[in-house]
Amino acid sequence: LSVGGVGSSAHHHGLVVANVDALTLVTADGEAVECNATRNERLFAAALGGLGRVGVIARAKLRLVSAPTSIKTLHLGFSTAGALLSAVERLRRDACLHLEGFCWAGHRGVETRAEGRRPFTRWSYALAVGFNAASRPAFDVATLGGTLLAEDEQGA
Repeated sequence: LSVGGVGSSAHHHGLVVANVDALTLVTADGEAVECNATRNERLFAAALGGLGRVGVIARAKLRLVSAPTSIKTLHLGFSTAGALLSAVERLRRDACLHLEGFCWAGHRGVETRAEGRRPFTRWSYALAVGFNAASRPAFDVATLGGTLLAEDEQGA
């Protein structure tokens, strides 16, 4: 909470700090202080995403959201960063519950060019998209421009 709380469902529910109702902070002098949006509101605002500068968060009251009993996740691969970002733009508006992107560099050897030898690296891009397993996804994988790499289901 002191660093903001970006998660794979932030596109749906906002940052974790946007879902905090109240805190108990322990200040530098050891005092436990209760705070929320109406009580010690300046301290409350400073503590959320404040990197611990105003105290240690000892207790937090969070607003929770219901979750489906089972989540299906599709793992999609993309050939370019632009293709991945286009898919993210579309999916963030759809009914996906989990949206997480990845990119990594794979060393492919050394290539010789006019300016000399240099490492050859290929970037890879992927996206994990989770949705309620009891319903069909609100999107068509074929129109996202990626390749289905794998799918799995977790839950009851």
